[in-house]
Amino acid sequence: IEEAEKAKLVAPGSDAREPTYTFTHALIRQTLLSGLSLPRKQRWHVRIANALDAAGSKQVEDLAHHMLQAGAAADPGKTAHYLHLAAKRALEASAAQEACAYLDEALSLELDDVELRARLLVERGDANRRLGRLEETVSDWKAALPLVETSGDRQAVAGICYDLAGHLWNTM
Repeated sequence: IEEAEKAKLVAPGSDAREPTYTFTHALIRQTLLSGLSLPRKQRWHVRIANALDAAGSKQVEDLAHHMLQAGAAADPGKTAHYLHLAAKRALEASAAQEACAYLDEALSLELDDVELRARLLVERGDANRRLGRLEETVSDWKAALPLVETSGDRQAVAGICYDLAGHLWNTM
């Protein structure tokens, strides 16, 4: 770090409690990253996400990004968890398009957790509804229904059926 600082490749941050450094130019960062193999980059993204998580970071978007960039080096369930949290935050901020993107990424992962998959589908259906994508809404909710039925959660099944019926009623 000292050599990089002397060579003006990095600059120290302003936080006196925790030493931080930033690259002095984006090209320096990009040049260093281009020299890393994909598996090594993926391992670094996992380490960054784990460090953010351990530090109690509330930036779920950053956690989701790093877990997604980690690819095969990351646990798909954990990646889906952070993508789900980022999607929920986007929906709370009325950013349905952004929420759909996070949910699409989460649903593209191979997940063993059927309940999580069902929640992702229900929420993507809600995001699609907010965007006026009627066919996608119905498709997501119909795909979620059998998954929720297997969990035995009758209240969740009733909720999906209620939303489907209401949605279909309003589109007639």
